[in-house]
Amino acid sequence: MTRTIRLTAAQALVRYVAVQMTEANTPFIAGCWAIFGHGNVAGIGEALQLYRQAIQYVKDDPSLWIDYAETAIAYGDYDAAREAYEAGSQVADKGSPADRVWLKEGYADTFWSSDPQRAYSIYQEANNLAASLLPAHPQDSELKRGLIVTHYNLGHISMDRGNTQAALAEFHKGLAIAEELAAADGSDARWQYDIGRGHERIGRALESSGDLAGAQQAYL
Repeated sequence: MTRTIRLTAAQALVRYVAVQMTEANTPFIAGCWAIFGHGNVAGIGEALQLYRQAIQYVKDDPSLWIDYAETAIAYGDYDAAREAYEAGSQVADKGSPADRVWLKEGYADTFWSSDPQRAYSIYQEANNLAASLLPAHPQDSELKRGLIVTHYNLGHISMDRGNTQAALAEFHKGLAIAEELAAADGSDARWQYDIGRGHERIGRALESSGDLAGAQQAYL
């Protein structure tokens, strides 16, 4: 006798995905990343919880939390972004050295507009962390880029505070690292972009201080 099972669309979808196999007879989708509470209308979260033995959740990958947080920021949901960065920080030791820095740097981003002093403090923590990790990972370009970004952001907030000299010091530090990376690998467009950003920020800082000739040279 045929047995009828009543499922929601979400439950049926998850059950179907869970039994799909590759040609090598391994699960087509062995795991997923889930933040329960999102997607409640569709019922996907409920279905995933129901079939959690079939599909495992990926909760300990810091880079995924970073991706989620950046997406939340793009949508203007800073509360969700902060939660994601905090969750990612709990498993930061499972990621790369650079992930640890980006988690802090991104967390600081969420406070830039509402609490720049707090953002500055967290950027400083991220910068110090990157500097402390670099001796053990001297070839880690992503870690060095974390230094570039934190220097630039520290400079930006210093500019907003009216401290042009502090801003220039930070911009020059970031630019020096970007130039070092570009010299080692001229094919990576990120370093050229960071060099351009550095010169643009230095130009703005000099212009605001009245050094128009210096600003013009920086812009060139």
